[in-house]
Formats: sequence, structure tokens, C-alpha cells
Amino acid sequence: MFHHINRRLRGRSTFVLVFWLLLILIVVFDLVLLGGASSLTNITLTAVLFIAATLIPFHPRLYGWVFLLLDTGLAALSPVPVGILGYVCMAVLFLWGWHRYTVDAAVGAPVVLGGFWAGSSFQPGAVMLLLMLGAAYSSGYIMRRYVDERDAAVNQLWEHEIQQLRNSQQLRNTLAIHLHDSLAGTLSVVTKLAEALRNEVPKNTPLESKAEILEEQARTSLKELRGIIQLLDSPNQALDQSLSFMSELERLKNMVSAAGIHFEMEYNAGDLELLPVEVNSVLSTFLREACTNLIKFAAPSTNATLCVSCDADSIEIMMKNQYLNVVRDAVFSSGKGLNALQEKFEVIGGELDIWTVNNWWYVRCEVPLEKGEANALK
Repeated sequence: MFHHINRRLRGRSTFVLVFWLLLILIVVFDLVLLGGASSLTNITLTAVLFIAATLIPFHPRLYGWVFLLLDTGLAALSPVPVGILGYVCMAVLFLWGWHRYTVDAAVGAPVVLGGFWAGSSFQPGAVMLLLMLGAAYSSGYIMRRYVDERDAAVNQLWEHEIQQLRNSQQLRNTLAIHLHDSLAGTLSVVTKLAEALRNEVPKNTPLESKAEILEEQARTSLKELRGIIQLLDSPNQALDQSLSFMSELERLKNMVSAAGIHFEMEYNAGDLELLPVEVNSVLSTFLREACTNLIKFAAPSTNATLCVSCDADSIEIMMKNQYLNVVRDAVFSSGKGLNALQEKFEVIGGELDIWTVNNWWYVRCEVPLEKGEANALK
């Protein structure tokens, strides 16, 4: 609001300055080039009109009438030349059109026309003067109407944007409440049950190891959920990036191994430590979705491999797993996770491919690391 007021004040100051500069140029042109300075009377009358004209921007209606009456009186006295300073009447009519002073314009134009008619022997010039005054008023009126319509459209657009932000924040708050009341509570119960199960099972057994992995993954999921809830409550805060891509790889290995799948990973840890935040986010999402599908569709005691390769331009992940039963086509089209990820990869210029060969399920993704494309992940 204050910015809008300051902008209007600066705009008005600029208008007054430009108006005064034009008046000075007109006076110089009138006195020097047109010979208006040939007598003391002409100089005095020009000075009077100039002083009256300088006040017009501050109160267009009052000082506009003062100038019109002075100019009309001088125009009616034919021995006294008015000079081009009299054309400031058009500026008065323009300002009256801008401020919608219709009655003043309807009365003022005939007054000026009458003074010109009485003092000028060239009567067709009165018609030209009337047209010029009418054009000045119409220009001011039309420009003000355009500005009002533009401001109304801008205000309407801002109100629409603000309402959208309010609706979005309300939806965020609702989602945060539902996640906290339902899913967070369920994960808390699962965490407690996993902890109790780990304490009750025999020590140093495969069942104890699986119980530990279950408890760890439940705690990690609960931490991530709390981070999402915090992000929904405070949209200006970024998600906690403490879970790096390396952490997701370790988590994937633990979960797949706990499911009884023989899992191998190939990657260079040095290439993955300084990934951009956006790339880390989308690849972590890919790993979680791939892990879910791997555990869901791969049978125990089968093999799975994940290979991560990185160069200066892109990072590529290839994961393949062996399945015992024939996977139908519906498996690849029914899940929303991979489909949603595929659309996101396409938007940022990346790739996501899924195919099967000889009872092996392949999932491959590639993400560009160039600055411009990486920023599109936001």
C-alpha cells in the first residue's frame, strides 16, 4: 500500500516537473522567437499567464479556471497578443477530462471560444480551437478510463492470486492436520510395536535383524512425515535435507535385504556427495518408489542390482530385479507412482524407462545436472 502511494507521489512530482519545463520552453519561444518581448506590456501579461499556469497541476479545477478566464480576457482584447501560451488551455481541458470535470469543460470551452471569437478576425480559427479543446478533453477522459480499467484489472488479478494463496494454505493446513491425526499416529504405533517385537525376539537371530530394520524404517518414515507436515504448516521453509541420496541408498539396501532379496549396488560415493538439492530430491523419490515396487513384485531369494553412474552432464540409475512369475502389463500401468515420476522426468528433460527382458524387470532413469535444467526440478 505504501509502495503504491509513494509511486503515485513520484509520478505526480514528475508530471509537475515536466509541465513546468514545457511552460518555460513555451515562454522562451513566445518572448524570444515570436517577438513577445517587444514591449513591457507583453512581458508583464506573459508573466501573469505563466504564474497562473504553474499552479494548474496542483489544483486543476480552481487554477484551471483562473488561467482560462485570464486567457479569455486577453484574447478578447485584440490589441494585446496572447501568444502560444494561450494553448495551455488545451492542457487545462486535458486535466479536466482526466479528472472527469465534465460540467467545467462544457462551460469553460464556450467561454474560451467566445473570447477568441471576439478578439480574432479569423473566424474559422474558432472552429479549429473548439476541435482542439474537444480533442484535449477527450484524450484526458479516454486515458483516465484506460488507466482505471488497467488498475481494476490488476487489482482483480491480485485479489485472485491472494485468494488462491489463501485456498492453497487452507488446503495445506487441512492436509497437515489429517496426516498428523491419522498417518503419523499409525506410524508411531508401528514404531512402538517394532521396538517391542525387537525386545521380545531371540537375540542374534535373523528375526531380530529384521525387527531392527522394521523399527529403523518406521522411525525414518515418521521423521520424514513430520518434515512434510512442517513444510505444509510453513510453506516458506524448505524440507529437511538431512536424508541425503547416500542415506536413501543405504535405506534401500536394508529394506530389500530384509525382504530376502539378494541385492547388489554399484556406485562411486564421491560422485554422489555434492548433488544439487533438487536432483537429490527427485532421485530420492525415485529410489523410494523403485524400492516399493521391488519388494512388492520380486519374490524372495531372487536377485536385484542397482547401478549409479554420474558424469559432468547427468546422473543415471539402472535397477533390475528378477521375478519368478510373469508380470502382467497391468503392473506397469496401474501404479500412480511410476507414472507420476515419468511425467516429472519428462518435464525437466530427464528420462524414465521401464521394460522387461527374460524375467528381469528393468527401471532406468537419467537426470540432467546442467544448471538450467536442474532448477526446473523445483
